[in-house]
Amino acid sequence: MWQRPTKEGIPEVRRIMGQIIRLEPQAPVGYAGMGWTHWIEARYGWSPAREDSLKSARDFAGKALELDDNFYATPSLIGTICLLEGNFEEAIVKGKYAKTLNPNHNYIAGYLAEILRFSGEVEEAIAEAELSVRLSPISPAWVFTALGAANCMAGKFEEALAAAREAMKTDPEFLEGHLVMADALVGLGRVKEARAKAKEILKAHTQFSLAAFAKTQPFKEPAHLERYLANLRKAGLPE
Repeated sequence: MWQRPTKEGIPEVRRIMGQIIRLEPQAPVGYAGMGWTHWIEARYGWSPAREDSLKSARDFAGKALELDDNFYATPSLIGTICLLEGNFEEAIVKGKYAKTLNPNHNYIAGYLAEILRFSGEVEEAIAEAELSVRLSPISPAWVFTALGAANCMAGKFEEALAAAREAMKTDPEFLEGHLVMADALVGLGRVKEARAKAKEILKAHTQFSLAAFAKTQPFKEPAHLERYLANLRKAGLPE
């Protein structure tokens, strides 16, 4: 699920994390893993009650922290929770602290990139996403998407398009990778191609709307979200 987050995969991951907790109740990994499942639901809009998902994520993170305050995944999880709660400064602090505990873990760098780009720290986000890619021979689509999105924010649309293409190679079904590609194409003035991409998105995601998508994008600065949505509108995606 961390490689390829899907709504359908969450129950199986929870079953596995539950087994880990039962077999190793004093180890933090099962609790942190369970917390991530709730965070992913909240992040991608898959939860029927977002606040409940965030509370569950915090509860599991708290238990993991109680068992081992040096387990690198826990501050990373807490940082991403802070991000969705709008506590951007604390999110960055926790994300960077997780990196000090495990500086060579590609997911830790990737989640820090997510925190930084939504917080508006665009160049740092690009650097962390690039590091995440270098640290793993097979990077997940969400990392390439974070790299592409941060490059779009920086006006580096060629670099963004290249990253989006890598995301599509890794996971052709990852929605946000397609959206970043549409954003980059509009940024490059290739609106006809962007509109073709939008049609492809709507064929696979018939209920897609910009209003619903916007709720899953925890940008610190409204202007960053508005820039993104404006390009997606130009591509022809519906309100």
